[in-house]
Amino acid sequence: MSSDSSEFLHGYSIYSVEGLPTWGYRDWVDRWHGPGEQKALARGALDAYDRERATGSLTDDDLQPILAAARSSRFGVWDIGLKTLCRVAGRHALALAALEGLFDSGKAMLRCRVVTSLRDCLPREFCVHLARRGLADRTKSVRVGAGETCQRLLLKELLGEMIRVEQNEKCAKARLEMRCSIGLLRDAFFLWPADDDEPPTLWVRVSDGVPEHITDLGPPWCPESVWTDEEARPYVEEYRRVQGRTDRPFRWDDEGRTSG
Repeated sequence: MSSDSSEFLHGYSIYSVEGLPTWGYRDWVDRWHGPGEQKALARGALDAYDRERATGSLTDDDLQPILAAARSSRFGVWDIGLKTLCRVAGRHALALAALEGLFDSGKAMLRCRVVTSLRDCLPREFCVHLARRGLADRTKSVRVGAGETCQRLLLKELLGEMIRVEQNEKCAKARLEMRCSIGLLRDAFFLWPADDDEPPTLWVRVSDGVPEHITDLGPPWCPESVWTDEEARPYVEEYRRVQGRTDRPFRWDDEGRTSG
């Protein structure tokens, strides 16, 4: 992990993404020992976001600093760019089109970043649309990222497509990761296989909203060794009944529009 990634992840654990507190990101940028031009990109995106929040309007010129940050090769900078872009895209059609434009114009790494950046501040139908495109992508990392997004946002209408992708996947690692996303989405758990003769790890989806919360289940909630889905299911159901928690439901209403 690069130094800018580790420093940013420390800040990420402190500052809430939900309200996008730009002062927190600015504080991180000020303390980050990164290249000056990259710090300027991050500040430009934050300035543009604050202007949009203050005025309620967004022009193409306003959008350019956010897009420039989103295209950065530095984790902390592109993360700020994509988070600000998603937030304004939930309020402005111009930004929503620009977000899909990034997916269309970028290399595989950028397409993966875009599809995994989708949040419930965006229209649900747009998330379904772009996740579907990600599942059909020619690059396995994008397909895997789209599957993870489907699981995180509980886009169950894409389960059939996820299963078809998993069945046709030639890479064993990518196939396993897609199976994991399918299991966590469909069943709220997945038995991740271990090496040799060790029992698999039982991963359980605890949250049905935001933020995503997944835990590995073990004693006293289940035996040390759980080998099959049939064996795991009652332990998972009991754990979710007692320990399940959703800090915030998705913002989407019944029609898939964002609210709040």
